[in-house]
Amino acid sequence: MKTDVFFGAILAAILVVSPALSQEAAQSSEEEASSSAETQQENAPAASQSSGIRQRRDPFRAIVVKKAEAEIPAQLPPGKAGLVIGQLQVQGIARSIDGTWIAVVDNNTNRAYFLREGDKLYNGTVSAISPDHVVFMEETTDARGQKSTREVVKRLPED
Repeated sequence: MKTDVFFGAILAAILVVSPALSQEAAQSSEEEASSSAETQQENAPAASQSSGIRQRRDPFRAIVVKKAEAEIPAQLPPGKAGLVIGQLQVQGIARSIDGTWIAVVDNNTNRAYFLREGDKLYNGTVSAISPDHVVFMEETTDARGQKSTREVVKRLPED
């Protein structure tokens, strides 16, 4: 019986003392970690530049950044240079006197523009014009920030 009480007292003393010790140990380890992190941040740029060490990426920062179509500024340049390929509708195609094709397009402002092959637009160029469609080379930026070009074909509306 005396041994049970003795072991119970020792166990109680350990349980009372151990949370206090663990809290002190946790606080001291946090202080050491924060001071070592500050030291690493100060030395990291120099170390990564000189020795080629890669730093780890922030796991909470998004890898893919969404870019809305708000990439188009509110104030576009005047004339053909301000035409956005996604907003164009082909209204007609005609042949000029010298034999080249001219595309008649409009956008959401309902203004007509005459495009020829090689004309530069806001986000691309006019690649080719044929009697029934216009081919644009549109410059795009994907979600990862990589630039690429794609071919966009706009056809005459069938009436």
